[in-house]
Amino acid sequence: MIHLNQKLISRIVLPFILLLMLLLPVTIKPAIAQTTPNYYVTVNPTTPDSPIYTTVGRNWTVSFEALWSYGDDSGTPIENAIVTVQVNNSKSEVIDSLLLDTTTGLFSFNYSSSTADVLTFTPIKLVTTDGTEWKPNLLDAENSLYGFQSKSVVIWWDTFHASLVSYDTETLGDTMVSVNVTYLLLPEEGLTLPEWATYSHQMFLPKIVHNASVTINGVKAEETSIERIFKANVSIWLPTAYIHVGVSQEGWVTTHTGFSFVHIANEPSWEYTVIFGLVFVVVVLMIFFFAQKSREQGFVLEKLPYFGRCVACNNFCHKPLLGTGRIR
Repeated sequence: MIHLNQKLISRIVLPFILLLMLLLPVTIKPAIAQTTPNYYVTVNPTTPDSPIYTTVGRNWTVSFEALWSYGDDSGTPIENAIVTVQVNNSKSEVIDSLLLDTTTGLFSFNYSSSTADVLTFTPIKLVTTDGTEWKPNLLDAENSLYGFQSKSVVIWWDTFHASLVSYDTETLGDTMVSVNVTYLLLPEEGLTLPEWATYSHQMFLPKIVHNASVTINGVKAEETSIERIFKANVSIWLPTAYIHVGVSQEGWVTTHTGFSFVHIANEPSWEYTVIFGLVFVVVVLMIFFFAQKSREQGFVLEKLPYFGRCVACNNFCHKPLLGTGRIR
């Protein structure tokens, strides 16, 4: 019995082991070192590729350097070529395309944004003086050689954001308004940047605005015990309160935000004012109407024939004597 089991095992197990030994070299291949890609043309920013943070409306200078990075001319600047720089917004939409001359290999340009957005500047193509286009396509697969490589520059153009927190309209002619003031684009946790990357040389940028001047309808607002909350008492006599918030800071473009809401205390007085005004208008129109009628009736009476006793016939006549004011 034992002999039979040994024979059965040798018939089943031994072929399985042999098959496994044959397949093992196929499934387990030696690791092949990945070839480092090479690039003929490289266009990179001359400043670190960290995000830059500034205010809307401010110009920022962006600099790049174009170099040959493969072959005999490796490390040599690419002069007088044309580089296409693509500009994308925070939604990855292409909003602009710049054609820039590399001049001596080092080139720069100024750019600004009138709206708050995060823009990315990416060189996507270079055309040399002989008309050759260098793009990020693969030129030589065996040597992992590509035609073009570049790095992007990211710039934050930010602004202030003011939102209405609360208001008190229980007092006639007065309104207490509270607003929340922050930076629009900064995340709640803030943003850490290199010192050179901010206008104020501040390395950590919090969401909360500090040292800002806030006005509400021209009245300077005071910051409360709660950071970012500013309040002011303003005079308003209209039934609808129109609120204008201005936020400014040194080196930043002033932002303007508007709100409106019903003024509870002012509404009743304006209802009486409207009723009185309507009555006054009606009275004036009636006086004007009757005065006009009186003038018209006076004119008609002058045209009517005269009735009276005639001096000639002693009878009642209605025909006036020509050239006289008497009736015959």
